[in-house]
Amino acid sequence: MLFKKKRIHQQSGLNSNSVIFFALKNLIQKKPFLMTGVVFGFAGLAAFFVSAIYIKGWISAGHFSEIHKEAVQKKLSFIFEPYRWTMSQFPSTEAIPRLHIDIKFLNVQKITHQQEAARKLLKIVQGSNDWVPAKIRYNGETKKVKLRLKGDGVDHMVGDKWSFRVHVKKGEALFGMRRFSIQNPRTREYEGELLFNHALKREGILVPRYFFVNVTINGKDIGVMALEEHTSKELLESQNRREAPIIRFDDKLFFQARYAPFDDIFTNYKALSIRIIGSNPLKKSEAFLSYLKIGIGLLRGFVRGEIPASEVFDPVLVGRYLAVAKVWGAEHSLEFDDARFYYNPLTSKLEIIGHDGKVRFIDPLLYTEKPIIRRLLIDPKIKSVYSETLERIHREFKEGATLKWAQEIQEKSLRILRREFYSLEGIDLNKISERASLAYKLDQGLFD
Repeated sequence: MLFKKKRIHQQSGLNSNSVIFFALKNLIQKKPFLMTGVVFGFAGLAAFFVSAIYIKGWISAGHFSEIHKEAVQKKLSFIFEPYRWTMSQFPSTEAIPRLHIDIKFLNVQKITHQQEAARKLLKIVQGSNDWVPAKIRYNGETKKVKLRLKGDGVDHMVGDKWSFRVHVKKGEALFGMRRFSIQNPRTREYEGELLFNHALKREGILVPRYFFVNVTINGKDIGVMALEEHTSKELLESQNRREAPIIRFDDKLFFQARYAPFDDIFTNYKALSIRIIGSNPLKKSEAFLSYLKIGIGLLRGFVRGEIPASEVFDPVLVGRYLAVAKVWGAEHSLEFDDARFYYNPLTSKLEIIGHDGKVRFIDPLLYTEKPIIRRLLIDPKIKSVYSETLERIHREFKEGATLKWAQEIQEKSLRILRREFYSLEGIDLNKISERASLAYKLDQGLFD
């Protein structure tokens, strides 16, 4: 048929340009309004792009206030979505690990039933019999693991991207970790957790390892997931800490009563018990159990107001932690249900472990501090370190040192994440810089 059409065109003396010309002419005659709309559409799009370039120039030249600048940038951000979508179809320049998880059919059904029950309750209720056996294949090796649904809310079960807590069996490890989670990057605010963790690590503060992986479950590619280390001795050893207890406030009662009347009763950390996480005390040494008693005793003494905060917590590390959390808007990590504390037997003090900062949802600087933060900052030793750290962070942002490392981490992360979340806007680092400046000035009582 194709060759027959060619002969007809040759006989009638028409070349390809003539064919296109007559086709367009015929289309204009038959559908003039459609063609007029197409022409004006292209013209309008061209004018829009030219206007965007001029507007960007005005923004750079400082002709807009910050409020106008933010509004214009949000309106124009969709321009780049077609480009990002197109780029997401090409092979990524950032190679990340791919995990193949194999779960038997009956165990998939068990997990599915748990997921359906969680959706009805609007929360995930954990049980000791929730674990199911599975296998993870990576880099030519197969590891036997057990896993279960992870998280408290249904945001951990969006589409096929369900969050899992994973324990590697038989004393083996994956990426040097025996316990970790895989979860939708959205639950940790995409690149936000990486930036917060890196800022803490630069201050010598304990943070879990956190990076992105591709995950396939029973042959189905579920896309990019965030892999986050769970509290364990491997976390401590990787950051030159001696094995000792990690403790937290027990939030079980809160989540059991969630959405019930008066459930806020269980949000008061002073009314909560304290428990160990990441270890089984029955399998630990006498020294470890002694550390556990001391750590719990210190935290209880702080809660009751019997021991000053600087005698319970390492004042240098905690002061730095509070300053970093303030600048990055990550105070969520010190909510009663998120705070984790490591008892350091060398200093006989507690250290805060970075976790779940929720950087993208930043509270205003004048927002009422979390109860634990208020209590910590009353202590003059902690407050002194906090103020010194705020001043230094403000200076490092001003000199460009912080923006340099933060932009490198963000750009690499977005190249990975936009393979799937192509419309993702990165965290505005300039706003974090402005926040650092304002936090410092508020703390010092300085205003321009």
